[in-house]
Amino acid sequence: AAAPDAGGPYTVQVTALQSADAAEQVVGRLIAKGFPAYLHPPAPDDEVAMYRVRVGRYADRSRAEQVLRRLEQEGQFKPWITKSVSAAAPDAGGPYTVQVTALQSADAAEQVVGRLIAKGFPAYLHPPAPDDEVAMYRVRVGRYADRSRAEQVLRRLEQEEQFKPWITR
Repeated sequence: AAAPDAGGPYTVQVTALQSADAAEQVVGRLIAKGFPAYLHPPAPDDEVAMYRVRVGRYADRSRAEQVLRRLEQEGQFKPWITKSVSAAAPDAGGPYTVQVTALQSADAAEQVVGRLIAKGFPAYLHPPAPDDEVAMYRVRVGRYADRSRAEQVLRRLEQEEQFKPWITR
């Protein structure tokens, strides 16, 4: 499963394993429990190849801490929060994004994000605006420089995932 390329600099690292298969199994278990988990591959300059199991990309640390506490309650993990200086912010990459859905439940929205990430989409959660009358968590995919690329992703989401997405700017 590919990591999302947008959503924020904070992520929760669950574990790091030398076995890609073992790491994929952990990712699968976390996704089954509703976490937006993904596998972060080893860096080319790693002395020992480590496959990092991570959850989410969050714009603010407090949301990452909420997810960390949920993971700790699972009892199997001792997760920690990382902040990436290279993580693309939600507004990086271009003006076009594909919105998949908007939900009132952050947990339900994170489950959709996790499912899309597991299938290789650069999905992320766009949090509600502070002045929203009703808090809506928007599930979005990618940031594209041109509309035609966003339309390709939209068609793929329609065909493969049966969503009815739309393009936003």
